[in-house]
Amino acid sequence: MAGGISVLEWFTLLGLVLGIVVLIGALGYLPLRILGLRSPQAVVLSPPVGLGILGLLTLVNGVVGWRWSWWQVCITLVLLIAAFLLAEWKDAARGPRLSVPEISGRTARLVVVGILLFAVIQTVALVITWPGAAAIQSFGDAQFHYNGIQLLLDGASTSPFGGLSAMYDPGGQGAVYYPTLWHSLVSLFSFGDRIVLASNAAVIATGSVFWPWSLAMLGLITAPKSRFVTLFVPLFALLCTVFPGNLVFRTSIHPLGLGLAFLPAGIAIVLLIVDNARSPAAYFLGVLAAVGLFAAHPSVGLLLMVVVGISILGAILQLSATLWSRGAKMASSSVVIIASLAVFTLFAVVLRSDYVNNLGMFSRESKAYTEVVATLLSGTLASAPLFPNVSLVLLWLCVFGFAILGIWTMRNFGAARVLLASGLTYGLLFVLAGGPENRLRALTGPWWKDDTRLLVPFLIVTLVFASVGASRVVCRLIDPPIEDRRRWFGLVGFASLLLVVVIVLPAALSTGRTLGGYAKLGYSLDPRVPSVLDEDRVVVLEAASAAFEDGEVLVGSYSSGVGFVSVFGGVDSFYPRPLYSSGDQSLLATEFDQILTDPQVCEAIERHGIVGLMIDSGTPVNRRDPAYAGFYNVDVGSGFELVAQSGGISLWRITACDDTN
Repeated sequence: MAGGISVLEWFTLLGLVLGIVVLIGALGYLPLRILGLRSPQAVVLSPPVGLGILGLLTLVNGVVGWRWSWWQVCITLVLLIAAFLLAEWKDAARGPRLSVPEISGRTARLVVVGILLFAVIQTVALVITWPGAAAIQSFGDAQFHYNGIQLLLDGASTSPFGGLSAMYDPGGQGAVYYPTLWHSLVSLFSFGDRIVLASNAAVIATGSVFWPWSLAMLGLITAPKSRFVTLFVPLFALLCTVFPGNLVFRTSIHPLGLGLAFLPAGIAIVLLIVDNARSPAAYFLGVLAAVGLFAAHPSVGLLLMVVVGISILGAILQLSATLWSRGAKMASSSVVIIASLAVFTLFAVVLRSDYVNNLGMFSRESKAYTEVVATLLSGTLASAPLFPNVSLVLLWLCVFGFAILGIWTMRNFGAARVLLASGLTYGLLFVLAGGPENRLRALTGPWWKDDTRLLVPFLIVTLVFASVGASRVVCRLIDPPIEDRRRWFGLVGFASLLLVVVIVLPAALSTGRTLGGYAKLGYSLDPRVPSVLDEDRVVVLEAASAAFEDGEVLVGSYSSGVGFVSVFGGVDSFYPRPLYSSGDQSLLATEFDQILTDPQVCEAIERHGIVGLMIDSGTPVNRRDPAYAGFYNVDVGSGFELVAQSGGISLWRITACDDTN
């Protein structure tokens, strides 16, 4: 037993993790084999291609209007297998259609070892700290995502243009954009409507498998001749507390987390295009990678466009330099001027778009530039105190030292230069976004949660160059021919001990401690924990699943935890999001307490089949969200029947809108 959950359920969870990994891997592996890549290369490069195909499937399915299920995925797999077999039969001797670094057996083994080390360390930490395999993530974003999965299981569209708008603005006039790829993926594995178990499986697959896999892929493409880069980069990634720990395991920001986990692989595809500028196959893979990232979360797709833009800029500068060297100075200057005008025009159009301006509406924390830079260099989002763990900071200083060595080692390689320029751009955007100057912060509108969206890609670049530097140090220790074999073995032993003591052991301890803290915050039902879901809410939600029928709808404030009701039974919740919505959602969130006097409230309740109300009276007045004022001041003396109560949480059946009243 583990936290009251059977061992069988843990094995079920791990089976679902394996299923998610195999599905995305297979969707990516087959097209790469069709393009002529050898099996090891296709395996390593498969994640971004598989995510792109799955994202394309959800987009097409949303446009056509079919109910999302396994049959669309199975048909796609059958078609890919048939195309692969046809390609093998038709031209068995064909060569690859793009140049990809050769992957030897030793390199493949190092890739597997690096991914497994990362996955095992993080998964063991999660298993130890989670209350159970089907533990419910209790932070606020989790209830939104659980309801999104349930909507798809109930037949909602997978289109990001309004597929989940039932949670924003039911019956509204316009389609609300929100990515559905993560919810679509989890819904495929929610067998028997076990959306919590499937969600936890997706969490582990995203943060413990695809994240190190993508990092290893980027390291391999950036430095194909660096012997141990694919081993070091996942190990260095264990030092990151912001991702996946903070974003995925703690605060449940799953669509963004899915995109960021695949971002290194997307960057690797862009670098492949740099090395295969005349290969249509490379651009085909680039389109698929971009589709996958935009489908996962648009802001991550925009992060990829930073690398694309830098690659294009580099090509333009190279063309200009070539023309200048040939004496065509006027043509060289014209190329630079036209390119600059095009960039500034595109930049102005993007900044003036409604999408970017709406993202910029969110408030951001402002800091001094020195504090922002310190946060950037610490590898963590800890703010009070800024450096809570001295050993972790010392490790990060070692990482940056290795990164500098890695940059120097790769200084003459085009792909490495693009990656370095991208990393510096991400760092600059992070500093501008977090600093005190509002005019500069406005430039980063597409990434309003700048502390995560812009810090993680900077860390990605740092980790890759650090792994190159560390690989060079280890190779220097073990490569020189030494006549004294005892001395040679001593150096190898010392390098191995250094690897374990300096990197693996502290990383494991740091990961276990960090994930343990996140699990206690995000997965515990301890009422002392400051999360949305606690013991009182669990008692009331369990009572709701028994007292109300399948398909009946409850309503309440965000802090009441009513959004979690779908994971306790067949009861649904009317998900109020007044920040984004209008119409009935805003009406109920702000004026529900006028139910006995305002007929519009009862009309909205009847339109959506709402039969019950959850009230949170335990939250102090100064911590209540004014956007939900209508739920905090309800007079239940008339028009309501008490169903259950625990602590400051109560559940009421609504009778105020009955015809008899």
